[in-house]
Amino acid sequence: MTSRLDPDHSKAAANRSRKIPGSRRLALLLLIGGLLLGGCQCPGAGSFDRDQVIAEVREAMRQFEAQEKERSVDGLLSFLDPEFGMLQDGQRVGHAATVDQMKMSLPSLRSFEPRFDDIEIRALTEDLALTSMVFHDVITAGDGSVTRMWGPSTLLWRRSNDGKWRILFADSDHYPEPEDR
Repeated sequence: MTSRLDPDHSKAAANRSRKIPGSRRLALLLLIGGLLLGGCQCPGAGSFDRDQVIAEVREAMRQFEAQEKERSVDGLLSFLDPEFGMLQDGQRVGHAATVDQMKMSLPSLRSFEPRFDDIEIRALTEDLALTSMVFHDVITAGDGSVTRMWGPSTLLWRRSNDGKWRILFADSDHYPEPEDR
């Protein structure tokens, strides 16, 4: 398994076109989010301060991005819900595999420069939020080689009992960044 933190991941990504096949999954997740917003009888889906939830999740995303820049394994792991799972480039990846990959990849990097663009945050309930964005990563490996990646990412955030927002599920696709970006 490779991740966007693994410079070898770009080899697999280079075999895909720039067309975003994950956009269908993103559209489906946003549709589900819209249905939840519109008529869900879910606990917590009633009256709540959507703007407050959005502000809290936006801040959690800012902190998550800062932990990525610092290459802080413990800091990043603190953002993963114990039930975390993801769909990464069409492969299901669980919590344990994600932890192992972070512990193996992050310390060996010289630098990791993430950037999140086109961020949209939907407050689904007072304890659930959906974010979609396009990430751009510049990863410098220990040997100095540089990998530039980009792709769509959708995150399902859940507020835990301690009040902290954590990522419950992620869906990300990775593509090589064009040289002209």
